[in-house]
Amino acid sequence: MRLLSLVSLIGGELKNSPAISTITGFTSHPATVKRGALFFAKDKSQVSDAIANGAYAIVYEGWIQRSDEEIAWIKVDSLLAAVQKLIRFLLIKNQAYIITLSPLGLELAQIVIQDEKIAFFRDSYFDFLEQYHTQEFVAAPKEFALQLALDSTQSPIATIKVIQERLFETSFIYRGKFYARQRISPLFLQEFQEVLGLIDMYNFFFDFYHLKDFPHFRPHFLERDFTECEFGTSDRVIITEPDITLLPRESIFLQEKAPWAQLLFFCFSCNLKTFDTIKIDGVKNFLYNRRFNYALCEEFDVETLAKQQQQKTLF
Repeated sequence: MRLLSLVSLIGGELKNSPAISTITGFTSHPATVKRGALFFAKDKSQVSDAIANGAYAIVYEGWIQRSDEEIAWIKVDSLLAAVQKLIRFLLIKNQAYIITLSPLGLELAQIVIQDEKIAFFRDSYFDFLEQYHTQEFVAAPKEFALQLALDSTQSPIATIKVIQERLFETSFIYRGKFYARQRISPLFLQEFQEVLGLIDMYNFFFDFYHLKDFPHFRPHFLERDFTECEFGTSDRVIITEPDITLLPRESIFLQEKAPWAQLLFFCFSCNLKTFDTIKIDGVKNFLYNRRFNYALCEEFDVETLAKQQQQKTLF
């Protein structure tokens, strides 16, 4: 892209007369700078590294110490507004279709859909700009399209025939094919069918094997000494959740689907009804002294629970 066109596009002010005239890429991470790239200086302390790695232009807010007059120094009022304008231009130029999904649906789509025709937006415009090339489709939350003032299409809900539900697995028929014991909890079937609707609409390539990488409502099956064992091989399970806003929904699901089970609910950084609030360094004592089948909790490193094996000696 021509430098002067880029400056105008993002509403910037070129503060010097550089030797370069074109830009060949965009990033906000100095480690991923390639020769000819434009660097968005979210952290001004990283500018010297970006230049050393070959940046041809620096976009920044406020004041900055210019260290190399051969490259372009572009001042903007807002880095975020600048990157949004650039993304909007690229999407319009490439005639990209924006498909909106729920937050969990978007996470599932990134795991299940393995297709180079689609790009995914999560929570950073800067990261998206670096990852987006010329993809025809973009999956994003609804707010993405609204903030960029672009048209979008909501992903439809696909129809599947559920054959069997377990707490952490679902067997179903999709497109006339039977999928046995897939690693998606029926708790998330609505979001999963949203992803299948997206697949149906644009015939994206998909792979259900990667469902095991979905981080929400994740089961950890435990041996007697609290070491982890293979999926489904123990009747004592800790279920971790990285998003604490999902814990109430998950606790209700557990109570409805496993009324026979001994349940524990606890967290470290929140105050939720029916949940015990404990300190993370007290989790061992909390669990060691209780009987349970399922313990639902805020995410932590379950491996730290393993009881230390006593070393046998001659004395």
